[in-house]
Amino acid sequence: MIHLQDITDSVTLRIAIDGYQFPQGTCDWLMVRVQLNFGTSQFERTDPALEVGELARLEEWLADLQRGAIPRFTSLSFTEPCLELQLVGRPRGPVRFSVALDHELKPDFVVDPFGVGLEPGDECTCSFECSEAQLQEIIDNVREERRRWPRRVVRRP
Repeated sequence: MIHLQDITDSVTLRIAIDGYQFPQGTCDWLMVRVQLNFGTSQFERTDPALEVGELARLEEWLADLQRGAIPRFTSLSFTEPCLELQLVGRPRGPVRFSVALDHELKPDFVVDPFGVGLEPGDECTCSFECSEAQLQEIIDNVREERRRWPRRVVRRP
């Protein structure tokens, strides 16, 4: 769904949806697989970190960036506090944002691409730049995941 290379070319992040948490149930939690590579260190974990409806919020946030608009909230977080996106800047050219991984999706090693002396336990936040074409590809992928994993629980007002 999302494949990013950080601005130092030392961090690769992949985020994918592996399906519903309970395939035979009615729960709308999605299993999110995160793969993070930093130098020779590799991390992979799958966790029910997003609800189906949160994919729409992600798509909308990214579409705002693509249109050159500032999203209503520059930080996009979800019900489970494992994943957060933060707009860093929107100069002419690529979009800059960061992705923070925490709790169940936080790697078990230090990710310090700028060499600022981060220590174990510090936050895991990586900065990325996306061209218009890369951003469109991510939006298309999120849209496709929304089609693949529709809402199963009808919410009543």
